[in-house]
Amino acid sequence: MQRITLKPFGPIRDVEIDVNDLMIFIGPQASGKSTISKAIYFFKSLRDDLFRYVLDLTEQREIDNALETWTKLVTKTSVDTWGPIHVRRELFSRYDYGNGAVLSITKREGYPLPQFNGVFEEGFYAIVEEARKFSEKYRRKSPEFLSTGKMPAIGSDKRDFLRRINLLVEDLFNDRRDLVFIPAARGLPATLSDQLQSVHPHRLDYLTRAFIDRIDNIKPLFSKSLRELVTERNRLTQDKIPFDFLSIAETQVESILRARYRNDPDGEKLFHTPGDYVKLKHASAGQQEAVWILQLIFLLILETRPAFVVIEEPEAHLYPEAQQQMVHLIALLGNVTQNQILITTHSPYILSSFNNLLYAYRVGKDRPEQTAKVVEPKLWTDPSRTDAYFVSDGVVTDIKDRETGLIRAEMIDSASENINRTYDELFDLDEI
Repeated sequence: MQRITLKPFGPIRDVEIDVNDLMIFIGPQASGKSTISKAIYFFKSLRDDLFRYVLDLTEQREIDNALETWTKLVTKTSVDTWGPIHVRRELFSRYDYGNGAVLSITKREGYPLPQFNGVFEEGFYAIVEEARKFSEKYRRKSPEFLSTGKMPAIGSDKRDFLRRINLLVEDLFNDRRDLVFIPAARGLPATLSDQLQSVHPHRLDYLTRAFIDRIDNIKPLFSKSLRELVTERNRLTQDKIPFDFLSIAETQVESILRARYRNDPDGEKLFHTPGDYVKLKHASAGQQEAVWILQLIFLLILETRPAFVVIEEPEAHLYPEAQQQMVHLIALLGNVTQNQILITTHSPYILSSFNNLLYAYRVGKDRPEQTAKVVEPKLWTDPSRTDAYFVSDGVVTDIKDRETGLIRAEMIDSASENINRTYDELFDLDEI
């Protein structure tokens, strides 16, 4: 299992936790939840950065000083992710990839300093050596002067090279999952749908830019309905389609959105009936906040490729009943393949909804048929794959009961208890 250590790092004083398949972080605003989620995502995302870097090496044919150059690129990505405020403070972060490879970041002369252990460096140099051999093989073979018969061979060799590099990089980072980060500011693409082209990219933070790019890339897919997407994929691929999961997911998406999303030449729209729609930029805040969580999760279930997904504040602008439905959709995503999901939240409803699914898994082992009548089995959530933490004042507290596998009820209800205590005190004064 992978493991992250932060001490200190931004608002986080000291934390060392395993990266489980479902991780839930709850706590007040500005407590450090996003710092942890971004840190885990950052260390995982370096896999894709390294793959792109190696491709650049082969194109530029500059293999010397590869580790030094890569270290500078990691430093730049670190600053892009957290901003310059963090580099002015003391910081230490360490990520154990679970296969012996470890990457640490400390501070030197006011900037992050990445450091790699021997296992990581060994894997890195093995990848660079593959790139060097491929580059050397074709260094003097300019395609302009090769015979037509040899051109397909170069294409085949390059495809084989890319597959080898991809496998080596995935082995180094001990992860083959796609990476998806859904930020709290996800309503921006809907609100500024007509103006985003004029927004300078560097006025947006690194992860929001990446999220908007992802949405722009997949938006054309949703010129069709969700059901049409499933039909088309079934027609065009031999992959197994999880129809039962998708049927539940479609119901949840439309129930939360209270409409059907479509993207057509006239823009993004939410249809209440076939002829009755509202443009997304004029929709409610809850619909704008939820729409791309819902569409992305549906697409990930449809594609069945394992993914690591960070979702910040999935409850934003949603009624409690819709928050429960959002949890059900996230649980579907977690169960359709071996996905990893990290959630940051302020909502006790999110914790309560997950607790029900954890409890259903526990009860369902002994009474599956009866439990299935209460909770759909595809939503049952395995406690062994789940961890929950309370984050406050830079301190991270484990709030999962290790005996029952459930999230501790007193942590879920702490806000309600404070409100009720105030009411009781006022009631007592009123009685006097």
